[in-house]
Amino acid sequence: MTISALVPDDRSSGTGRAAYAYLALRYVLTESLVVRSRYDPLRITTDPVISGRAQRGMLAAALRHARRDDLVEGWIARGDSIRFAPAFPRLEDASGAAMTVPAPRCWHSHLPPESDSQHLADLVAAPGAPGIAYRSLGGLVTPDLGHRAVPLTRTEQYLGVARGDAGRNAMPFFTTSLEPGQVFEARWQLRAATGAELRVLAGRVLDVLAAADGLLSLGSGGSRAHGGGIRITPAQGGAEPLVADRVDAGRGPWPRGDSRDLLVLAPALIDDHLGRPSPGSLRAAAAATLLAVLGPGAAEVTGAHIDQQVVGAYHRMYRGPMAERWAVAPGSHVRLRALRDIALDEIRAVEARPLGRRAADGHGAAALLPIAEPAGVPADRSPLSRPGGAHPEPGRRFAVPGGRPGPEGTELRTRPVPLADGSPAWVEPRWVAAEAAADPSDSPVARLQDALLSRAAAEPVRAHARQLARRSARLPAPALLGRLREVVTVPGHAPAAVLSRLAGVVRGDPAAAAPHAPFGEAARQAAALATVPFGTGEVSLPDWLERAAADPAAWWEQAGPDDTDLAAALTPVDLAWTAGAGPSSASAAWRIRPDVLARLTLLLVSTWLSAAAQPGTGTDPAPREATG
Repeated sequence: MTISALVPDDRSSGTGRAAYAYLALRYVLTESLVVRSRYDPLRITTDPVISGRAQRGMLAAALRHARRDDLVEGWIARGDSIRFAPAFPRLEDASGAAMTVPAPRCWHSHLPPESDSQHLADLVAAPGAPGIAYRSLGGLVTPDLGHRAVPLTRTEQYLGVARGDAGRNAMPFFTTSLEPGQVFEARWQLRAATGAELRVLAGRVLDVLAAADGLLSLGSGGSRAHGGGIRITPAQGGAEPLVADRVDAGRGPWPRGDSRDLLVLAPALIDDHLGRPSPGSLRAAAAATLLAVLGPGAAEVTGAHIDQQVVGAYHRMYRGPMAERWAVAPGSHVRLRALRDIALDEIRAVEARPLGRRAADGHGAAALLPIAEPAGVPADRSPLSRPGGAHPEPGRRFAVPGGRPGPEGTELRTRPVPLADGSPAWVEPRWVAAEAAADPSDSPVARLQDALLSRAAAEPVRAHARQLARRSARLPAPALLGRLREVVTVPGHAPAAVLSRLAGVVRGDPAAAAPHAPFGEAARQAAALATVPFGTGEVSLPDWLERAAADPAAWWEQAGPDDTDLAAALTPVDLAWTAGAGPSSASAAWRIRPDVLARLTLLLVSTWLSAAAQPGTGTDPAPREATG
């Protein structure tokens, strides 16, 4: 079986642009993360590697946030300038940081006779000895096979709703996600016409990522798992963000007669000469790449270890799996022997050329690495941003002023949470309660409290408005309801201003109703016949709307939902609530704030108008002919 030669354009295996380099990025997980390539509705298990496709979607969201839709086609859709790459765990310690790569599939652990420790054997260099059990090394290792990265995961059980039965039945499902506080490294391939344009492109990408700091999210949104928060910084710190190599290993000339492995870093979608998926064509693809880049007589294939896997994806928009196909598994490799001296620039040119299709997603990325000479089985390490779980400085402890407890007491009562840089922090519950009761303009915790309570209060308010519509004795004509709904659906205006415009429309005041047309005489008479329950009685619709605009607090006392129902909806999301206690003072203060009352009043009014327009609502519709 042979492999077809792909046309060297910007979206396939060609080098495309004249200059290329790699943008080294350091990822710190600030929340739990799920990145998956297979779809199982009852068991969601994360991959230990962040795929290039997931990072591609993340950058697209960052561009949308920065309102740079003009860059989406060139950077994301076509892949003209950026080829994404998988992010592998990064092992950090006091001496520095080390990248990891998929373990070459040729390496196997075994227990030699008369030995009590495991050894590694290269089964491509020499076949295994009979009578000895070999186990594939697997996982993610440093290129010298000194350490193996073991990402930390957590498994949680949820109760979800099945999509196929209209939500009538619930079923349990499991989610295995990556723990926060872990570090990964990705190297995106940037391409441009000149080196100066490369540096400009790298600066623009970093500016977009910096503008979206705190908003970046990966993976978890499409898997019914919470989290996905991530923080991205240059992997080189304050140094030049662009690096010349895909992997920091074996960066030197390739002498004649020496052997190296072309290691597949990401699934390679290789086709045969008939266009069919053919992972077994990796040897032919590697030979074709060497011939195209180095010319004839530069290197030859002496062996290979090829595994295959199914590659798919989860489509977040359609909420379902995408088509799967067979691909070369990461860790597969082709062993090559140099027939002449090969310079470092030539090695980099080979690595810059991906194997197979979908290079923009990072598929087919490969690296030419020297064959390792391990002393033993790699030692397992977790890719933590702070090895050993070192405690943060005292300034990382958030407590109420004058009442900060000691470190021991704080750790016994609270669970550490990861900050944006991945380091843990201990948060005192009393500090959260105090911040939740503050002015939202002064505290981000108060802004979060306001958003949570607003969303929780929406459902009981809407339910109460629908009940009022059903109890209304006489309803206005649909045309009048439509004109009133036009007023409340205009975005970008304060709730109090919208209520004032509604009142101006129903009483025929052009100044107060502007820019909307006020009701004419016939429409005012028809609206006055409609009634709405209010307190222990009922009032006309114009009176109901004018009272809401004049004094939302007094109107809410008569027209709003029961305080018990509202408190029951707010308690589960109240940041200041403590177990075993009633509604917190923070939520009680939130419910009487003027801006909150105006917001909830407008929500109730707009829901009533929508419910009243539904056929069959109410008991005695008012005359339908008056619309002027």
